[in-house]
Amino acid sequence: MKISNVLTVGESGFSAEVLRVDCVQTTQLPGIRLMGAPAQQSAEARERLAAAFHSVGIRFPSRKIVLALSGRGKWMPIHDLPVALAILAGMGVVPPSSIAELVAAGRLSLSGSLDGGSEIPHVSHTNPLAVPSDFLLFPQEGTPPGGVFPSLRKVLDWLKGGDSPGEFRARELAKPMEENISGFPPLVQRGALLAASGGHPLLLLGPHGYGKTTLGRSLANLLPPMERAGERPFRSPHFRISVAGLVGREETGAPGEWQKARYGVLFLDELLERPREKIEPLRSLLEAQDPGRPLFVAAANLCPCGRWGATHGGCRCTPSQRGGYLGRLSGAMEDRFDLKLHLGESANPRRFRERGEGFRHLVAQSRKRARERQGKCNALLVGDEPFRIGGWERGARKLAESTPGSLRAVASVARVALTLADMEPSPTVKERHVLEALFFRG
Repeated sequence: MKISNVLTVGESGFSAEVLRVDCVQTTQLPGIRLMGAPAQQSAEARERLAAAFHSVGIRFPSRKIVLALSGRGKWMPIHDLPVALAILAGMGVVPPSSIAELVAAGRLSLSGSLDGGSEIPHVSHTNPLAVPSDFLLFPQEGTPPGGVFPSLRKVLDWLKGGDSPGEFRARELAKPMEENISGFPPLVQRGALLAASGGHPLLLLGPHGYGKTTLGRSLANLLPPMERAGERPFRSPHFRISVAGLVGREETGAPGEWQKARYGVLFLDELLERPREKIEPLRSLLEAQDPGRPLFVAAANLCPCGRWGATHGGCRCTPSQRGGYLGRLSGAMEDRFDLKLHLGESANPRRFRERGEGFRHLVAQSRKRARERQGKCNALLVGDEPFRIGGWERGARKLAESTPGSLRAVASVARVALTLADMEPSPTVKERHVLEALFFRG
């Protein structure tokens, strides 16, 4: 009997965690079994693995192979790579010691290539303190970028002493994508800087593939490091997460993603794919005057197919379908977003190589002005506080107070206008700041 194991990442309960794949190979009747998975899933995994092994010139073992996933982890397609490595270690193709310090994730195709589908972005931002590894293996299309391998062949070459396409340390796992916002159009950059500078809740709208997810993750890089705790947390829970997993359990004190993101960023992708009852509990949290309240960023498509608004077109949704889709967000919840940003132009990937120190400096200085003036970020101001705290030109205040809608809308516009003045910096809030705040409120 041969035993081997390798670490991976995956869903366990409400959150993403580091898990362990244990593999046992015996001389019993050949076959493969994923403990806790349906027989069909085990059979499909066996066919993918056998084909991938063949692509690198390795014969799949004629043994009974049993694999188990630690904790309450659920088998996912991205566990193909750690399963393959555990089997190869049991075969003696790779030394067990060479994978003992690895966390691996990636879905194998029949040709041996790797991809991450839509799962890697969710599970790859786990707690770095729970990662005892030195390096990470991710497929080329997964995130975060770096430390990526396009195929099983490249992984094996690296394990045998070859070059890695991009190694990176485990402590970087908790960081969001390293791109700054320089690849986006100026208007989008402006909105992102405004959200980060004032801590304003931001709703990103636009067609699929226009960079909403990239922008949401990049916002954490704009925030200045915390004085005592270093990098700020970034949380991006899967849209299937429960209400308790998102907002916590008050009766037991168990923290949810909101609490885990304190002083950092909580990013909800595919907002309108989440049932309304899972979104509405955030309303009260967005009203709380908690100094550690995370920067809340949400992203959503404009229609069910995700193509409405794209320059290349292709949307076949009817007007009623689009209206019904956008109607999944209640008016009360929409009112909690100080900023709404429409992405109607694709980001330019070449410009992501530019450094973003100027952006971070602007955000840091804006937050410093607000902290010195009122002891908290502008997003936490309520009622008429923005008018009482900041210096306002008469015309600017009159314009802000005439904002259509509720008193909450007036306060929202006033908060954003105050942040715009801090960003210049300007000692007083002017009419142009209010007009820009009205524009970003949508």
